Amino acid sequence: FKWLIQKPGRKTGKVLLLVDLSYGAGKGTITEHFRECIFGRRHSVCIQKTDEMLGQFNACISHKNLIELQTSQMTEVFQVNAAALENTQLVAKLSDYFNDKEQKEIERIQALVDFFERDSCLSFNLAHYFDDRQVIEHGFGVGEKMHSCGHCSACRGKVAKLEYSTLQSWPENAQLQSYLQVFLAALSAVGVSDQTHQLSCRFLAGITLPLFTKMKARKMAGFGCCDKQRYSQILQRISAA
Repeated sequence: FKWLIQKPGRKTGKVLLLVDLSYGAGKGTITEHFRECIFGRRHSVCIQKTDEMLGQFNACISHKNLIELQTSQMTEVFQVNAAALENTQLVAKLSDYFNDKEQKEIERIQALVDFFERDSCLSFNLAHYFDDRQVIEHGFGVGEKMHSCGHCSACRGKVAKLEYSTLQSWPENAQLQSYLQVFLAALSAVGVSDQTHQLSCRFLAGITLPLFTKMKARKMAGFGCCDKQRYSQILQRISAA
């Protein structure tokens, strides 16, 4: 810095690079102080585009001793790999990946529901899930109450049962089949040959997909007609039809 301050018009041949490993480390505050109090506006500049530094017309920054490049407003551009898209196994691989993620998410939600409906101490089960050795080994008391906190719904004899707040009625089977016939015909019209039960289930549940946007499924009769029903029950009903 001594060289830069004493001889601002001459280059040192060295570059000082500030990089933070997490957002908000304070690079902007430091460089702003350098620009205002040490180098001055004449010998410093703040740019937001790499073209201003690496492009052909960058003479305006050639005499600057401090250049701050802000990346917060930059947009990354990616090149499409056409060869990779032509891979015949890509569709199956992506389908298996998303189906696996979907199944794991359904299982996670079901496990959460099952947890609250248990008839044993919820606090002890929660401690066991997080491997809290203090509670697992010593419990909450002595004797039969060792594994009972005495405060949760299960310990108080009020085992929770998560049910519908209001009973939801199903559309008639004939009506559902009518909705699905129109929907499947629309899928064929946009070139979808693999008409799975999953697509029909999403349609009846009112779950939007890019494909549904393309075919304007939201404007079709029957879209979301079963949105108050459980996904697994909708899928079971479609599979049994």
